[in-house]
Amino acid sequence: MTASRGGPRLKRVDAVAKVTGAAKYLADLPAESALEGVFVLAAIPAGQVRSFDTTAARAMDGLRPAQREVLRLSVAQGLTHEEIASQTGMPLGTVKAHARRGLLSIRSLLLGEGPGEVSAEEDVP
Repeated sequence: MTASRGGPRLKRVDAVAKVTGAAKYLADLPAESALEGVFVLAAIPAGQVRSFDTTAARAMDGLRPAQREVLRLSVAQGLTHEEIASQTGMPLGTVKAHARRGLLSIRSLLLGEGPGEVSAEEDVP
C-alpha cells in the first residue's frame, strides 16, 4: 500500500534551471544601489532607536566598483583580506589597496572634503 501525499502532483517549472545552475538566487542579483545592514549589539541594555544614519553607507555609491565590493565583503560579511582575495580572485595587495583607498574616500566625504582628497598627513601609496 502506498501513501498518498494528497492533492495533484505539482510541476516544478524551475527544477531544470536549479539543477543546471542557471537559476538566479537573491545572492546572485546585483546590489548596485542597495544598502546593507550589519547586526550590532547595543551598548545600552534598553533604549529606543530614534534614527539611523546612512551617510557612510550612501558614501559607498561614490566609490569605484572594486573598492565598493571589497568594503562590502569586509564590513557587511566580515571577511578578512585573505578571504576576499580568495573569493574574488584579486591579488591580496590589490584587495588591501582597494580597502584602504575606499575607506580614505569615504572618510574624506564624511569630513566634507572633496571626493578623493586626502589630508597631507596621510600616507597614500
